[in-house]
Formats: sequence, structure tokens, C-alpha cells
Amino acid sequence: MYNNSTSLALAGEKMETLAILSSRLTSDKPISGGLHMLTQSRLKELLHYNPETGLFTWIKRTGSARAGRVAGIVNHYGYIHIKVDRKSYYAQRIVWLYVHGEFPDKDIDHINRDKKDNRLENLRLATRGENIMNRGIQKNNKSGYRGVHQCKVSKKWIAATRIDNKQTAIGRFDNKEDAFEAYKKVVTKKHPEFVDLSIYVRK
Repeated sequence: MYNNSTSLALAGEKMETLAILSSRLTSDKPISGGLHMLTQSRLKELLHYNPETGLFTWIKRTGSARAGRVAGIVNHYGYIHIKVDRKSYYAQRIVWLYVHGEFPDKDIDHINRDKKDNRLENLRLATRGENIMNRGIQKNNKSGYRGVHQCKVSKKWIAATRIDNKQTAIGRFDNKEDAFEAYKKVVTKKHPEFVDLSIYVRK
């Protein structure tokens, strides 16, 4: 038998699990090649980055890539990745290298949630938790509110979220609106810059 707090956490797990798994699959870390071998000088030797468009173009012919062509292809998850010296990198990560001279030590979040929009003003450093908060409601969510799930046994509405990579039960409520209000207070306090309440409710 589970106690109440355990049951709350387990029930709420469904609300964030897919987002966590998705974030791992679509991580903006290098696709291949192991350790970071690419340097800023090598990157600028091969590619030009336009911070206003977010696009990389080849400076000189490299393999099948012709000089002047836009670099990169869109992968299955909607991110642009670019192959440099036989290693594939997500475009948003090499933007950071190009501009700041080093690879980011965190995720790179697309502020407007357009994974292909790699304009410098649209990119920001984020922890995994912050990155996940800048995502809309999951398709399998049945309540219509992010972070809210109905207990099959008690029929109460449960609010839960992940804090510091741990599933945290916020509470159980008689209606889903109150559960969502509780959820909003917690996540807004924890991730104020990354929370967008307009995408947390199914319209």
C-alpha cells in the first residue's frame, strides 16, 4: 500500500515524464563525436553566422557543402543540426560557441519555442528543468491543464511537478481549476523567467 504522499507523487509522475524523456531525446548537446573538439576559430573558418537570421552559411566548400549555402538540416525532433569535420552538432550549441568562444554548460532554450529559430536574441542558457517549463501542455494530458492529473481512485485532482529533478506532489483538490492554481504558484516561483502560463492550458 502507498501512503498519500507517495500516491500523489506517482499519480503526478505522468504529467512530466514524457516531457523529461522528450528533453533527453531532443537534447541540444552534440549528436555525435564524443568530446567537444570543435573550436571557435575552426568554426569561423568554415561557417558564417548571422545573428539576425539565426542561419549559418558555408564560407568555403566542405565536402558536398558549397560556399554560400545555408548549413544544416532539420532532424526528426525539429532541431537544426550541422555536421562539421564529420561530427554533428545542434545549431543552437554552435551559435554559443561562435559568439562566446565555448560550448554552453547548460541546455540552450529557444525563447519563442521555435526550434529552428536560432537568432541570438532567441537563445538563452537554461537548466533542464527551466527548458522543460518553456513547453506547452502534453498531448496525452486529459485535464486540459499542465501539471494536473485526476486520481482514478479518489477522483480528486492532483497537482504535481518536478523540482530539482524530483517529482513533487503539490496537493489534491476537488476541482482541476484549483489544482492548476496551486501548480501555477509553485512553478512561477521556481522558474519565473521560463514560465508561460498561456501555453499551460488547452484551448
